[in-house]
Amino acid sequence: MAGAAEPALPSCTALVARLQADPSSIRQGAPLLGVDAIVEDMQPPPNSRVCTGIARYRDGTSHMTFTAKWDHEKHASFDVNGHETTVAEATSRARSLRVSNHPPGRDGTFQLRVELPFCTDPEFTKLAETELQYGISFRDAFYREPGYRIFAMNANGYGSGILTNCVATVGDDKNQGSIFLGTNWTKAETARKYEFYILSPGPDGFSLKDRLWEIGGE
Repeated sequence: MAGAAEPALPSCTALVARLQADPSSIRQGAPLLGVDAIVEDMQPPPNSRVCTGIARYRDGTSHMTFTAKWDHEKHASFDVNGHETTVAEATSRARSLRVSNHPPGRDGTFQLRVELPFCTDPEFTKLAETELQYGISFRDAFYREPGYRIFAMNANGYGSGILTNCVATVGDDKNQGSIFLGTNWTKAETARKYEFYILSPGPDGFSLKDRLWEIGGE
């Protein structure tokens, strides 16, 4: 007879009530009122759930990371704690948003037939446009523009650690501008893969909106 499945930690949304009851959620004496734009980390430590969101207080908001971890080997109980989100956690949030905004089985990384992608290749331009519409994460930023197209891509040379550095004209019928958009190696363990990066602002001052803290994953 198969053993009973181990209990799962509650979802990020379900953890909020426990977080509100924990002293770690208090800011300058004010209790936590709620958490918006919650995103679950896709690669948490073992036996843990890691979530980030916008914590609401009486006098403002704060970027908060809260974690749940089993405190007993039999998974009988767990602790919930919150703290101000670090840059590393914001970077992980951006990556998790990228994954959650892609179709199942895709995560925003990709392989190409050629060793180095070329900015002016139509297939490469189409791939970049598709990824922009799904969402591109770079460091602790997340850019997603479902209604934008890429009208042109031109080479902009090479940068330190960057494989392809392009200038892309992006936008819609009403709003267009140039951004730096290119590719870099990922840290994939099993195969060499690329991921896109975006630098903001572009050469003409145009920039995409960093949507890291306005989009929730649940």
